[in-house]
Amino acid sequence: MLRAEKEKLKNRKVLTSREVQDTWKWFENIGWVNSNKWSVKNYSKLNNSLKNVPCVVIGSSIAAKGLDYSNLHKIKTLCVNHAIEECCQSDMLLFQDQRFLKHTKFDLNSYKGLVFTSNTNPFGRKENKRNVVYFKPLQVGHNPTMDFNRGVYTRKSSGVCALNVALILGCSPVYLIGMDTPKEFNDSYQDGEQLHYKENYGNAPNTKQALDAYTSIAKNLFSKFSVYGPRIINVCENGHLDYFNSMGLEQFNRMLKAW
Repeated sequence: MLRAEKEKLKNRKVLTSREVQDTWKWFENIGWVNSNKWSVKNYSKLNNSLKNVPCVVIGSSIAAKGLDYSNLHKIKTLCVNHAIEECCQSDMLLFQDQRFLKHTKFDLNSYKGLVFTSNTNPFGRKENKRNVVYFKPLQVGHNPTMDFNRGVYTRKSSGVCALNVALILGCSPVYLIGMDTPKEFNDSYQDGEQLHYKENYGNAPNTKQALDAYTSIAKNLFSKFSVYGPRIINVCENGHLDYFNSMGLEQFNRMLKAW
């Protein structure tokens, strides 16, 4: 990693001791037992454990550009994949596969928040990490659930998976940031323009073909959550996920600042 990148990561806000304590207080209050083995009794404790607690799920689309990270300590946060590199103070992180582990510059070993990952992922098993929750991905054709024991709707999309996790935890409302793109961005996009809000995102291609494919897949997969629409707010003006209520990113920043 370049020295400048190391310094940039080093200087970002990390969880304070009080925030770490608050995060673990929630986890320990529900009686969670750290184990690599699946337990119906154990995982049932997660269901609705954050009932009616506001939460923001942060992805990495261009719609996340301009997010004010300085006030995110006021709300529960769930980062998806590389978004954690910009939001080290996040309460939770979700990733599904080895691709993220291969490309991320973030030091996961020092992360004190909660990690949600697939039960097929070897991350943390050897060390028996205390802060890892291994979920069961649902099979193709299944719909989102509200029970960790039944599994989590993923369809190989970490953003969709994170939304299902937030809903199972009982969070409401759930603000989606960086999961959509404004329609005018798609209309005017040219190959080579930055597709994600940060450069070199996981070595993803910056092409119109990739953007259109991502938009089509996201619109289809997130539509499975339209029945939970009142609990979900898409922070993207004139986006494609029009079955959810929406608000602009500046409006979200102002709202959080005023809390």
